[in-house]
Amino acid sequence: MNGSQSMALAPPIPVFGARGIVGRSPVLQGHRGPWHMGALVGAMHLGALRSGALDSLSASLWHGGAFAYRDLGSVRLGGVLGYTQGPVSTIGASREAYLLTWQTRAGRTFHMPRRNLSVTPLLGLNLQYMVLQSVTETDTQLGLNVPSQCQSSGFALAELRLDKRWKHWGVQWTVSAGVGVRHWLKPPVDHVSLQFNGIPGSVFTTYGVAPDRNVYQGSVGVRGHINKHLYLGATYEGRIGQSTRSNAFTVRAVWHF
Repeated sequence: MNGSQSMALAPPIPVFGARGIVGRSPVLQGHRGPWHMGALVGAMHLGALRSGALDSLSASLWHGGAFAYRDLGSVRLGGVLGYTQGPVSTIGASREAYLLTWQTRAGRTFHMPRRNLSVTPLLGLNLQYMVLQSVTETDTQLGLNVPSQCQSSGFALAELRLDKRWKHWGVQWTVSAGVGVRHWLKPPVDHVSLQFNGIPGSVFTTYGVAPDRNVYQGSVGVRGHINKHLYLGATYEGRIGQSTRSNAFTVRAVWHF
């Protein structure tokens, strides 16, 4: 167990693009005056293994959130408030995690109608507050006593997105690509103080891997509106930094009622 596990608990809240929510489908949405609002809910299971060591991490989390966005002239401004909760387990123990997140995005879309192409520069801010409950491992001598942890973190984001639309087989398709950089304004805490159960006063500090201050990211995906109810999509996302290599592939099917 170490402070770096907060990176594995990044909540699956939606991402705002200049055209609205990107990457998550709301379960409820509507509008009031110039504001578009909605709610989201879901669950996920995460797992991680560390090569060359008898160490693992898993988490079963549920999440919910509310979002709102509106147009201010040619600029779209939006925000998402999210909450995530669930048990985080290692080989020796399990403890509950609570995360509160706030996400803001502002962007403007430039349209090129003749090419069915749009370009969207985005600026964003993500803030997170996390609480991990204290836990005591079962071994009465060499088991660890881990105190509760509370920490806040945040990063700024700049991104450029391109969307190309066309119609084929009677289906409206969109291919999207994006490149950007995120800069940690306040990185997550990378250390925690521990104590062995059978050795009172044996407090020591262990360090995890702190996130890179700057991380570059890119994505490419395709989505299609098969009919007025069915939506299909696939996305690849990658991140790279001085000590960061991350790859993810997502396939999504959504049915609108």
